[in-house]
Amino acid sequence: MSFLSRLFFKKSKPAPSATSEDKTQRLRALERGQVDAAALHSMAQTDSDPAVRKRALSLIDDPAVLLVQLAQEKEPGFKAQIKNRLKNQLLTPPRSALLQQHVAGLDSDLLEHIASHGETPAIRLIALTHIARPGFLGDRALADPDRDVRLSLIDRIESFSTLERIAKQSRTKDKTLHRKAREKLDSSKLAQGDETTLAQHAEALCHALEDLSRSLASDSMQQLAKLDAALAQLARVPEPWANRFQNARATLLELLAPKPVRAIPEPIVNPIEPPVSAPEVTSLAADLSEPSAAEPSPIEQAKVAVAKPKPSLSQSALDLLASKVREFEKLVDAGDTSAARSAEKALDAMLQEPQYAARQPRDLQALLDVKAKLKKLIDWQRWSTNQSRRQLCDEAEALPSLALHPDALQSKVKELQQRWSDLDKLEGLSAEDAKALGIGKRFRALCFQALAPAKGFFEKRQAIREVKLGALDVDLAAAEALLQSESRPLNALLDGRQKLSEHLRNLDLIDPAARKTASQRLRDLNAAYSQAIDETFALAEQEKRKLIAKLRRELIGAKPPAALEAAKSAQQAWKQMARGKRSVEDLLWNELRSLVDPLFVAQKSHEAAAQGERDARKQARDALIDEAKSLSESAQTHGGAESAIEILEQRWKTLVEDEQERDTADTRGAGIGLRASHQHDDDRRGFRPDREARGPKKPHDPIKLAQQRAFEQAIAAVQQHAQNRQSKERSASLVREQQLAELCIAAEDAWLSGTEFGQSWPADAQDKSLHKRFSRALDAMQAHSAPDVLELAENERRAEQLAMAIEYACKRESPAHLKAERMQYDIERLNQKHSARTEQNSQNEVTELMRQWRSLGPLRLEIRKAIQLRVDAAQR
Repeated sequence: MSFLSRLFFKKSKPAPSATSEDKTQRLRALERGQVDAAALHSMAQTDSDPAVRKRALSLIDDPAVLLVQLAQEKEPGFKAQIKNRLKNQLLTPPRSALLQQHVAGLDSDLLEHIASHGETPAIRLIALTHIARPGFLGDRALADPDRDVRLSLIDRIESFSTLERIAKQSRTKDKTLHRKAREKLDSSKLAQGDETTLAQHAEALCHALEDLSRSLASDSMQQLAKLDAALAQLARVPEPWANRFQNARATLLELLAPKPVRAIPEPIVNPIEPPVSAPEVTSLAADLSEPSAAEPSPIEQAKVAVAKPKPSLSQSALDLLASKVREFEKLVDAGDTSAARSAEKALDAMLQEPQYAARQPRDLQALLDVKAKLKKLIDWQRWSTNQSRRQLCDEAEALPSLALHPDALQSKVKELQQRWSDLDKLEGLSAEDAKALGIGKRFRALCFQALAPAKGFFEKRQAIREVKLGALDVDLAAAEALLQSESRPLNALLDGRQKLSEHLRNLDLIDPAARKTASQRLRDLNAAYSQAIDETFALAEQEKRKLIAKLRRELIGAKPPAALEAAKSAQQAWKQMARGKRSVEDLLWNELRSLVDPLFVAQKSHEAAAQGERDARKQARDALIDEAKSLSESAQTHGGAESAIEILEQRWKTLVEDEQERDTADTRGAGIGLRASHQHDDDRRGFRPDREARGPKKPHDPIKLAQQRAFEQAIAAVQQHAQNRQSKERSASLVREQQLAELCIAAEDAWLSGTEFGQSWPADAQDKSLHKRFSRALDAMQAHSAPDVLELAENERRAEQLAMAIEYACKRESPAHLKAERMQYDIERLNQKHSARTEQNSQNEVTELMRQWRSLGPLRLEIRKAIQLRVDAAQR
């Protein structure tokens, strides 16, 4: 069929259908949306072609159908595709009921994705309920945005290492999560009898009991009962802590025991001798023993001067004194010795004023009673504080045996020193009085002795802190230099801010005196970096919005090739741009994808259809190759291969020409599309490409080249087998012809020599010319007729020419006496070679000359022998 016939009388292609046997038609039906939901689901499950199944699965948007398909699918590749589709469809709240229904059949990969990216806590909890991997549960306990989800995961985690990791990483981020993880970890270790945990809990109980002994709260007995119960719950209490707990318990019980009330003697006042001045109660020195009741009271030590009777105080002075005494008594009853001492000094100073010069002993009776109560309170308080001071000395003395970390040791010493200072304040001692106490000197010596082994540690840590401070100063200087530079790459800003945050978290590694200044510098630089990063993000957002707007304009009215080229250019430009803020970046990327994805989907569909056509052509070429191979097998035994070869070559040629026409049309369309996309550049350069010019040539398809070589090899094999068969037939015919020619020569020799000849012509011989020659020789022998002299002479001349031709073809020299004739013959043959278009094969030429030699006719015997010798010599 000619080109015009194929152009105007094309066969109509069948319409795409989901039930078509051709996978290309099924794919086209899917692309055009000509498949209903039921057929689409059936094709996704049972279609024989993987490409059709894959495309059908990509068109299903119902997660319920995809979940059923996932449960029934056996192929790993399709299961992975279904899971990828479901990963984005099961994250929203409307899918929670569907997820709850099918969650038992989902694998760990899909469940972990839902648990990590679910939009609501309910969705994530549904997936987390069916996940048992401790490491993943620990990750979600640290990273999940919902507080209740994080706390609920702690109840499911039993791994010590995971709980330890959660407690460590949440220490500064989520105090509640840290506390719950630490409590569960400690309770689990206590249940298993962990030595370290038991010691830590026993130490905490001892400290709580010692604090209770110092505070002496009103509910001390109830708190003591709780501490006893907590100690009893421990599986085993280490020996040092058990002894320490019992000692502290005994001390508390001793302090809580009721004390005997000692009587205070009544003051003896001479009514006729008024005092000359206000009584003063001197402070007692610090004593380590219990107060004695035999000591003289402040009233007994008062000096009563004998003087003339004075008039009584005025009523206003008495009222003021009574009010001050009542306030003084309230402070004493409240146990506030410090304020009571101050009030006592104020009263004594007030009594020295002139208006109270006429005071009487009866006016001071209430004041003296309150002073007596204050002295008793101070004595008992001093005895109690001395007991506490002894206990503090014992604790300070026991510190070296506890083998604490230097920091813990220092904290413990500071705690003891603070408690000692509180006792000094409680007694109202000044700094000089506190230093003068003998037990205070012992306490300071014990603290120094406890801290002496850790001195090297603190010195080394101070050196390390100085190094860390120097490194921090260097990093801060570099960060400030980066902010002041004109070029501020986004990655450098992000890395710099991260490094600043790390320094801010690790401020405890530098000297405490420099922490406040360093913290302020770090916070200021962190704020400046955040502002610079926001500015960079804003600039990146602006550039990408411009790119999207430009792409949107270019896609208006653009043909598919030009639109696809513009989409690719936009994607490439997007990669070269700086990245923006994650939330904005995702929105802009989705907007760009909404423009370019339909183009790539259409391109993939077109490529799939083209691939289907190429596969069909490939199958057609493979079929022709198979026919050629089968023909080569039959060509060894049968003839007629030449016509079959011509038919196959013609079919191959037609197929190749049809493909070339289609490829040329596609290439021409692509070329027109590319020229349309670059029309502006062509107009600017003054270049007008020919509208009929073809597009750029495609490179040779290696598959087509391989099939072409395979077809040519198959045809060559057919031809070779045919030639071999013909060669065998010719060889057999030549041998038979040679035998018959030798029979004729034998008959002619017998005729010329007049000898007897008894051979006959074979009955199966079909060569008529040789049979005629043989019959002539027999007839001449029977008739006793002599050969024709002219014929013999002609045969001899012809024999000489044949011998010289055979020698020339075999590249042998002729006899010396024939040198002139041989030279003339060589010249003639050279002229023939120059005038001839093709050169004859020398082997075929020798074969033909030998055939002519055997069919020459009668020759004299001596001539035949001489010529035969030359022929045999030439062929050797």
